[in-house]
Amino acid sequence: MRRAALPSAVALSVLATACGLEIGAHAGASTLERPTRFASGGHVAASVGPVRGSGPLAGVEIEGAARSGIGSTWTVGIFGGLRHAPDARPGAPGWELRLDAGARIEEAVLGRDAQLLFGATFAVPIWLGLAHEGADLNETYWLVTRGVELVPFGRVRLRIRSPDTAGQPTNALELAAGCSLRVRFVTDLL
Repeated sequence: MRRAALPSAVALSVLATACGLEIGAHAGASTLERPTRFASGGHVAASVGPVRGSGPLAGVEIEGAARSGIGSTWTVGIFGGLRHAPDARPGAPGWELRLDAGARIEEAVLGRDAQLLFGATFAVPIWLGLAHEGADLNETYWLVTRGVELVPFGRVRLRIRSPDTAGQPTNALELAAGCSLRVRFVTDLL
């Protein structure tokens, strides 16, 4: 039983090491609509991406927002792109470029008019945790530790809505900026 514990712990740490959990807030404006609609909201996301160097990034996100003239909306989506991880030292920046796709939850669940969204996000994750070097391995007993990142971002999204009662599509191009706090799991085994 004990012989299987170490390989299982190492395999679990390798799988968990690329994971990140984040919570954030954003504000923005919809530029295609007249009058211009403003929105503010928050999101929770989970992602998998490299903890060192560059590589692919993928994840899921749920977002709630208050939109002027519309009310509250909830969307769920997926994203994928590229990430260059920040060095594990305080203040070190990295970058992320990703494509987003999703749908409004209440309309999809209730079977009403569909609303899809497609967009792009550029983010600059900044390492806030303590310096974490390979030599620090002897100072910890954990296979997986965590690092905290501050993630300012900008995004553009096209919301495609079903045609209104007059048969005209009511699309909206949204520009938003925000900031997230992300906890990323790291290990010295990779």
